[in-house]
This record gives sequence, C-alpha cells and structure tokens, in this order.
Amino acid sequence: MTTTREQAFEQLAALRSKYSNDSLAGANEATTRLLLVDEILVLLGWEKQHFNPERKVASYKGYTDYQLGEKDSPRLVVEAKKVGHSFSSPRQVLRKTEYDLTYLQSAFGPSLSEVLEQARTYCEQTRIPYSILTNGAEWIVAQLVPPPGRTVSDLKAFYAGNLLDPESSFEVLWNLAARSSVLQGSLEESFDALNRREFEFSRSPREVLGELSTLGLSASNNAPYLRDFYHYFFDELVDPQRWSMLQHCFVTSARLDQYEAEIKRALEDSAPKFVEGAEELQPGDTQKVVLDRGGDKRGRVVLIVGAVGVGKTTFVTKVMRERAGKGKNILLNLINETEITEKKLWQMISESIVQSHSSLLEYDSLKKAFHRQIELLKKGPKIRLLAGDPALWPAVEAEELDRCMHDPELLVVSLFKMLRSEHVSVAVFLDNVDRLEESHQRTVYSLAHKLSAESGCTTIVPIRETTYLRAKEDGFLDVRTSDAVFHLQAPDVMQVLSRRIKYVERQLDEQDVPTDPRIKEWRRQLDWPQFREAMVDYATELKESLLVDQAGRSKVTLLAAVAWHSVRRLFRVLRHVHGMLHKHRMKWTMSNVISTLIAAEEGFGPQFITTDLFVSPSSKNLAHYLKLRMLLSLRSASPLVGKAGISFEILTRTMRTYGYRRAWIESSAESLVKTRLVECLEIPSGPDAAQAYSVRDDHTYRISALGVLLLSEILKHKVYLAAAGWRVNFLSEDPFNDFVSEARVLRTLVEEDSGSAADLLGTSKLAEIFATYVNDILPDEQIKNTALLSLPEISSIENEIENVLYWWRQEFPELNEELAESPITSTNVGASQMTLPGVQMEREPRITPKPRNLLSARLSGTSELGAQILWVLVDAANNGIQLMTGAEIAERINKLIRGEDRAVLNTNVSRALRGKVLRTQKWLRVNVQAQPVLKQTYGLHSGWEPAWKETFDDTPPELL
Repeated sequence: MTTTREQAFEQLAALRSKYSNDSLAGANEATTRLLLVDEILVLLGWEKQHFNPERKVASYKGYTDYQLGEKDSPRLVVEAKKVGHSFSSPRQVLRKTEYDLTYLQSAFGPSLSEVLEQARTYCEQTRIPYSILTNGAEWIVAQLVPPPGRTVSDLKAFYAGNLLDPESSFEVLWNLAARSSVLQGSLEESFDALNRREFEFSRSPREVLGELSTLGLSASNNAPYLRDFYHYFFDELVDPQRWSMLQHCFVTSARLDQYEAEIKRALEDSAPKFVEGAEELQPGDTQKVVLDRGGDKRGRVVLIVGAVGVGKTTFVTKVMRERAGKGKNILLNLINETEITEKKLWQMISESIVQSHSSLLEYDSLKKAFHRQIELLKKGPKIRLLAGDPALWPAVEAEELDRCMHDPELLVVSLFKMLRSEHVSVAVFLDNVDRLEESHQRTVYSLAHKLSAESGCTTIVPIRETTYLRAKEDGFLDVRTSDAVFHLQAPDVMQVLSRRIKYVERQLDEQDVPTDPRIKEWRRQLDWPQFREAMVDYATELKESLLVDQAGRSKVTLLAAVAWHSVRRLFRVLRHVHGMLHKHRMKWTMSNVISTLIAAEEGFGPQFITTDLFVSPSSKNLAHYLKLRMLLSLRSASPLVGKAGISFEILTRTMRTYGYRRAWIESSAESLVKTRLVECLEIPSGPDAAQAYSVRDDHTYRISALGVLLLSEILKHKVYLAAAGWRVNFLSEDPFNDFVSEARVLRTLVEEDSGSAADLLGTSKLAEIFATYVNDILPDEQIKNTALLSLPEISSIENEIENVLYWWRQEFPELNEELAESPITSTNVGASQMTLPGVQMEREPRITPKPRNLLSARLSGTSELGAQILWVLVDAANNGIQLMTGAEIAERINKLIRGEDRAVLNTNVSRALRGKVLRTQKWLRVNVQAQPVLKQTYGLHSGWEPAWKETFDDTPPELL
C-alpha cells in the first residue's frame, strides 16, 4: 500500500504524541528501532520486506542495520542507534537543513563521528553511496561515497532535525528518503545538486567546428565500378545466376581458429538467452534441418534463428540445392507480401507445386493422392448410376480430381501425404517471415504447425533473433516440444573474404573458362575491358591489404568485430572502407581502416566505431572515464563469467564506488550497447535492437569484440584520439582552445588539398592535445580513498587505465613530464585529506600566511595560477613536504586557496608547470623520477624569497 505525504505527516503526529525523548530515555537500540525507526521507515513508504535488516557486509566484521531498496537493489544504508546514546542533541542550535559534514560532527561531538565512520565503512563496502544516520529522533541523510574527485570531507549532508519535535523538517526527509522519492531518483538528484563539482567551462570542439564529417571524411563516389564490384560479388547468393558463387563461395564453418582467445570468445556467435534450448547450427550443417528418414505421420516445424544478415536465406538456398534430387522442396519467399491469410498461404504452396513439381499433377499421382476421395465417390450417391453405365466413370472421376486439385489445402496435404507414404521427404521453406506484420507472422506460424501436423512434411521457418524475441514476448510463438530450434552461427569472416576474392580472380582470369553464367553477358558490353580491369584491381587491393599483408588478420578482425555476426553488414562496412581508401593507396594500414570506420557511412548516419568513449553523460561534471571503466570492468571478468554476462546491478555497484550517479551509469550502459561496444544478452544482436535499447535492472552484459579491440588496439592510434577529442566536452579552456586552433589549421590544409583528411587527422597535434587533457584530468576523477582503491575489481580497472596512459606516454613524450597520479598513492599529502573529517593528523599543520592579493597576484607573464603554485610550494616546504606531483599541487590549491566554487583542474596546473614561464623561474625545482614509471615532481629551491616579495608585495614567511 502506497503512503501519501499527507498520511505520513498524520502518522508522524501520532508518534510525537505517543513518544518523546524522555519516554524513550531507557530504550536500548533494538527497542528504539522497533518503536521509532521501523515506524518512521514504514510511514516513508518502505514495507518490511524492503528493510533487509542486519545484512552482512563483505570483507568487514559487521552488519548494516538496514538496507533500503527493491529487488536486491539497495539504495540506502540506515545506521540506527538508541535514543540518548548517539548525537542525542547538538551542541549548537541547528536551524538549517543543509550542513557540511564537518560542521555536523562539530555540532554533535565525537559520538556522531563514530556513527559516521561506521556508516561510511558500510557504504564503501556495499557501494551504496547514501546513508541515514539516526537515533530514532535525530535524522541525518548523508552521501558517504563521494562523487569523482571529491573526498568525504568535502561533502554536505541534509539534516531533518529531531522528528519528535514539531519544529523539525520531516518534509526534507520525505523528499529524500521516501520510497517513491528514492526510486524516482530524487535522492540522487538532491545530493548531486548539493555535492556535485560542476565546472563553469564546458565546451565541445564540434560546437565550433561542426561534425567531423565536414572535414571530408566520407566515402569516395568517384571509384569506377566499385558499387558494381560489391553488388555482383559480395551480395546474396540466392539468385539462380549466382549458383556458381553459391557452390564456390559458401562458407560451411563458423570456427574462429585464427583469432586470439579473448577476441575469439567475444566474436563467438552463440544463441542469445531468450532462444532457450536452441542447437547451434554451423553454416555447413545443412543436413540437420530436414530429416529424410520417415516413420511418423506427423511432420515437424524447424525454426532457424539467426542474427540480422547472418545468411539465413543463403543457408536455406544451399539446403534446397543440396536436396534437389533427394526430395520435394517448396520455397515461399514472403518478402513482397502485404496481405497474408491462411487461405492465401495454401494457395501459394499449391501454385509452387504447379511451378516446381508439375509431375505431381499428372493423372497417376493425383489418383494416388486422392484415392480416398475416389473410393468415397464410387460408394457414394452415384454408385447406382455408375453401375448402370460404367462409361460415365472416367468423366465423373475427372470431375472429382479436378475439384480436389482446385482446393489448395486439400491438394497440398494429399500430395505431401502420398509422397511421405512413398518415403519421399518433403520440406516447405517459409522465408522472410520477418518482413511481415505481426498479425501475419501469427498466421504463418500457425499454418506451419497445421501443415506439418496434417501432411507429415518438415516446415522450416528462418527468422531473425529480433522477430523471435518479440513473438515470444507477445505470446504467439509458443515453441512446442515437437519443434526443432536451431541457432544459425555466422560463418568465419576470413574464409568469407578469402573465397569471394578467389572467386573474382578465377572468374575474371582470361586463361580460365568462367563458370559464372553472368560473365558471358558482361563480355558483350562495350566497357567490358574497363569493367574487368576495375574488378581485378579491387580484388587485388583487398587481397593485398587483408589476406597477404602481415597485419591483415588484425584488420579483418576489426572488420569482423564491426560487422558482429552479420555477413551483410561486413560487406557494407568493407565497401565503405574501400570507397574511402581506394584513391589514396593500394595497401591499407590499420590506422587507415580505423580512420574510415570513425567516419559516418556516406557522410551521414552513425559511425561504425564510436568516438564517444570519453564523452561524459553530464557535460559539466567529471565523468570522462565512466564508459572506459565500464568496459574495463566487463573485460576483467573471467571467461566463464564474461560469457554468461555481468548483471546491471553488479556493474552499477562497481561504478558507484567511483561516485558516479546511477543515472549516468544507466545512460552510459545504453550508449555502450547502442554503439555495440557492449552486448546485452537479453536482446538480439542486430543493430536495430541495439539502437532501440533501454536499460533494465535484470539485464546482463558482456564486452563485444569491438569493445575488446577498442581497449587493446584502437586506443593506441592517433586518428582515433583526434576524433575522440572532436566530440568530448573539455572542462578546461586552454586545451579546448588549443584543440580548436589546431583543428582549424587542419581544415585549411584539407581545403587546400594538401593531403587526405584521414591522414592529416592522424598526423596533427589533435591526438596529443586530447591525450594530454585526458591524462591530466584523471586525478580529478579518481577515488580518493585507499580502502576503495585496494578492492580487486577497482585496482584492476585502474591498472588497465594506467596501461592505456602508458601507450600514450610512449607516443607523446610530453605526457611523461607529468604522471597523472592519484593523491592517495603519494606519501606527501597529509592524512587529513584522506580520512573522514574529525580524524586528526599526527601533528597540527604549520600555518603559512596568505597574502591579501593571493587570488589576484600574478607572476610576470602568467595568470594568477603561477602565483598560487608558488604559495603552495612554500606552504608545503613549511610543513616538511619536499616534492609533490602536479595533481597534488592542484589539490592543495583547491583546498587551501580557491575552494570548490573556483576549483582549478589538474589539467591547468600541469599545463602551467610545463610552460616556459614557470620553467624559467629559479625558485621552481623540477625532479624527474624514472622508476617505476617516468614522472616529474615539483618543489621549492632556495632563494625563493625575492619572487615572493615581488609577486605578493609582502614579507616572505620564515619556513620550518
């Protein structure tokens, strides 16, 4: 039963009249929870089954008092103490509803710090960011897993007051912790507004430059006969004129022997979860779908389920060709049908018999098929007439046979029964059912069962995974126990390309006699010499780039990952790549291929490889690394777990450790599925299903082959980094301006035809500018808590991110000058920055005086940031800290000088420390450490005092 806010206020008033702090003074914790906490949670709309009381916390000797949520998806930790024991009354009068956590600790004293520390540990271990702290009377709602780049000491909390006091703010508690508020996202939104680190500057280069496609990254329409090449040699094989290709180019195997283990697992085309009990069917298993042995009078329905473009129609055509002399086959292609009824389907099958098996309509066959009707006729009403004049019988029999022939259902069933009695197998293929409206699909599926049951034939229905799922959800595809369900696997891509290219070479070799009947017709055309030369050139180009080249396997792997089980999509992608690269070179590099795949097909539509990996789901917040971390989390799963999929809740739990909002995680999951970097196992694998994807709590995910390649290969290429920077929202103005300026130079070069856009994109400084920005901003988006960083799944993700940055540092030496290091790992930063407020350092920090003009003072030739770096280094030296990374300097500037409202990014500090002006300052000490990885730290040289006096117009302080 849903509790309204008005009902909740009435119930709270009843509690106030019943209890008071004095009346519960002697109550223990259990009594407090029973009499107050439980009752208040109920009036907030939480039923007892939502409480999850006394849940064991993994890796910690303790239990949470409550975890509020639904369907094993907890959203709130409740830490409940007895009345009068913990934070019974604040030391100061608290009249507001929002306070710094540090202030609440000061107001309530050490007892609240103990409760807060316990709740924080529970939140960290359970990955539930939010907690309620209560003694039944006082209620505080706090965020204890901070958002990216923040520590708990930076956060604010909501204070509802003493709910037994009429002056308290129960409405605050209702808006935050009522079940309806939590499930609708109000809790998260409220804390996001309270504790978020939102940047004033946030701009994407494409806002200024336009889409990347305007740079000239599009397929060439000038390549002569290229479309003909792919139409004639890389299209479907079902046309009768292409049966020579069907014989020579059909790939029978789905084995992926040439791939590395990780890619092989990701590329494996297996039945999705919703196709239960399906038998895997390799393309060459053509004998499995039609059983020639008889015995039963009833036939069976065979469902061949496969991804969009996997080759179901080609498979069916191959089966029919192989069965040409073994039985009778009927193919109904429903692709162009707009109106389907059962009567029309019977008519279509009967017409197909007339066209393909006319011998069955000869007198002897018809007499066998309709022998029951003939026998009934002989014994029926005309028996006496026929006995008196036997000469009438031929006319009467002919009339009856003609009547039966013109009853389509009777004709089909009778002929098929006759054939089965003669041990001749019969198969009816109902192709392209997917193209029909749902009501017509119902009709076809119903007729398939009726046909098989009454005639004994095998009825084969190839359908897409999308159609299968929708039909199951709508209830009419009630797969029966007698049905055979096969999942058709995609053929091996390397074999597909190899056979097609070899076929072109053989058919167009002037020394050989072609078997393709189309060649004869082509030779009659006036442009035959030019046509043939172009076809051979294109085939050679593919062969040299993909089959012969040493790196060809890697390029084919990438194409296979983009195609993702679809042969049709593979050829489309290949034509797109070929169209962009043909006029520039004969042999393609991996960077060439990547550059074409980040370009939209024909200049519009989605990219084949997304460049949105570092695009934050919230443009003004730190979440550049969210999608990358989600991919790395899925990739780090064991092969067995990875194949079965990781649930959305587990993935969310891991990402919540970083403080990312649940709404961001949901939108990022959807983005990763739509861009096909991640596969959702509960939906079909086709692009249409991916584009329409919406996340659900019960969904499971695994990384796709394209996702694996993005992490292991694509991120190493400059052309991808340049394209990624084009779309990202920079949170720092300087790198944004640098990127835009460089892009404008590049655009000018393209317009002057100084080279291809793809080549210029990869050789420009855009990749370095973007990589530097992402490298420098990492500390701002890292976890600040060592306990969380030590968790296996988190440390694994962060190590992989370091590997990515290591590649970039090899490519861009400038990145080596400033290692993006988490402040957690440094020994230089005081302990008070890493722990909850209220936990004291071993010694009090020395106070360094702040000049009055600290926020506005400038070093000569720099912004005010240079002066603030000077002050921070002096303050560090005053406290015994000799060296710091750029990330640590940025943190101290924000903590000690600027505050959260004017926080500076690590990017800006790192850029300033690498700049010429600061590098010429005699007071700046630069220390290079080569091991374990190259990094630079900064400190203070002696003789800094004149710079202090000149910059701040103040007397330098005396240091420790």
